[in-house]
Amino acid sequence: MKGNYKLKWHKFTIYFALFTLTAITLFAAVPFFIGKNHAVINGSQIIFNNAQIYAQHPMMQTYDILFGIFFVMYAILIVITRQKLAGFKKDALQLLYTCLGVSVLIPAAYAVINIVVIGFFRIYFYLIVVSMIAAVILFLIYAVYYGKRKSLFTN
Repeated sequence: MKGNYKLKWHKFTIYFALFTLTAITLFAAVPFFIGKNHAVINGSQIIFNNAQIYAQHPMMQTYDILFGIFFVMYAILIVITRQKLAGFKKDALQLLYTCLGVSVLIPAAYAVINIVVIGFFRIYFYLIVVSMIAAVILFLIYAVYYGKRKSLFTN
């Protein structure tokens, strides 16, 4: 406890949530680099068809690699944010809110590119919608929680 504030949620965030988010983000980047991110569902099977997509839309391979890089950069931002939150740095809360915004922005931008280049967006649409809703909910939770604890972030 720092001052008169209980910091259980803060500790959960810096010791579990942000490390987990970093791992998930890096895991999410891998398919973009190895060409396993364009898929269709055929009955109970998921069929990856990157070769077909890249043959019809050659720029998608470039976009995929760029978004893989964006995910890696986002993972680095999460680690930096975690360190700043742990050290109660002045800009830590702004970085946390930026991370939540980026967690919505990257998948949304990728969806738009898919719709513009390919003409539709496939399997991950619902995952993106759920992640956007989760990011908004987390933003509200963090805004209330850390709004009451702003005075702690002075380093």
